[in-house]
Amino acid sequence: EKTTSLPMAIPDGHNSQGWVKLNSSQTGFYRVSYDSAEWDRLRPAIQNLQLSSTDRLGLQNDAYALVRAGFADAPLFLSLAESYKGEQDATVWSDLATNLRGMEALIYEEPYLDQFQAYGRDLFEGLVHRIGWDARTGEGHLDALLRSTGLGQAGSYGNPQVLEEAHARYERFLKDPTSLHPDLRGVVIALVAENGDRLIYDTLWDLERSATLQEEKMRFLGALTRFH
Repeated sequence: EKTTSLPMAIPDGHNSQGWVKLNSSQTGFYRVSYDSAEWDRLRPAIQNLQLSSTDRLGLQNDAYALVRAGFADAPLFLSLAESYKGEQDATVWSDLATNLRGMEALIYEEPYLDQFQAYGRDLFEGLVHRIGWDARTGEGHLDALLRSTGLGQAGSYGNPQVLEEAHARYERFLKDPTSLHPDLRGVVIALVAENGDRLIYDTLWDLERSATLQEEKMRFLGALTRFH
C-alpha cells in the first residue's frame, strides 16, 4: 500500500468548508472513498449546488457502489442522499433514484422496508411540489425526465397525493386517451398498476392487445410487471 500527500491551496472564500472532491468530473475509472469527516464536509457542497452536476452525480454513485461492495455501511449512502433534496438536475435525480431502487431490492423482504419507503417519500416530496404534474411553457426534454422521475419515485414509495392524482388521470385516460400527455403515460400507468386490482390488470392487458404502436405496447407490458 502506498500513501501520497498532495499540497493544496484554496483561494479565500472559494471553499470555506475545506472539502476536497477527488476524481473531478468523474474522468477516472475508479471509486473514491472518504472518511466520515470528509463526507460531512462534502454534503453542504451538494446542498448548495457548489459542485458541478457531474460531481454531484458521482459522489452519490460512488457511495452506493462502496456500500454494494461492502466497503461502506448503508447509512452512509442514505444520509448522503438526503443532501440532494434541493437537486435540480434531471440526470442526477435519475441516477440517485436508480441507486435507491437497487438498495430497495436488497432489503425487499426485510422488516424495515416500510421505514425505507417512508424515507423515499420524504426525499422526493420536495421535488414533486416543485415540478408538479403539468409542463410549463418553455420546458424541454430534461424537465419532462425530471417530472417523470420525481412523480414515479414518489408514487412508488407511496405518496398518497401522487397516487390519487395518478388514478384520476388514468380514469380520464380510459375515457379520452388524448387527455394524458405522452410524457406522463408511463408514470401514470405504472403507478396505477403497482397499486391496482384485477380489473385494472385485465384492462391493461386489453389496452396492450389493442395498441398499434410498439412503444405503447411496451409501456403496458412494463406496467403489467408492477402488480403485487
